[in-house]
Amino acid sequence: MVWDRWAVSQAHSTLSISHRPIAKPEFYTDTARAVIDKPDPFPMPLFARGQGLRSETPILKTGTTYREQIAELMQRADQGTWRALLPHWLILLATALPWSALLLWRARRRKAIKQ
Repeated sequence: MVWDRWAVSQAHSTLSISHRPIAKPEFYTDTARAVIDKPDPFPMPLFARGQGLRSETPILKTGTTYREQIAELMQRADQGTWRALLPHWLILLATALPWSALLLWRARRRKAIKQ
């Protein structure tokens, strides 16, 4: 989903949120279609900023994880551009821990009321 300078997408067990200071359609190419030879079941979060480096080597290499490919892509992105990769397990953990704590608190409160 692209809105002005923002993009949100989901690929390879991560939620990707991107921002570019100047809206350019070519920035929002779908890197999720790249061939990932090395799947990562529990990817780590990534926050990368564009460094503006230019190189002649191909951006998408084989034998790398999606996280590594995004890190490489962001080295070549314009300065001021950033991308955050949030793994699904992290989002689930951020939701499940408070939810479990609230359920335990509720159970203790109900137990105290009954006594």
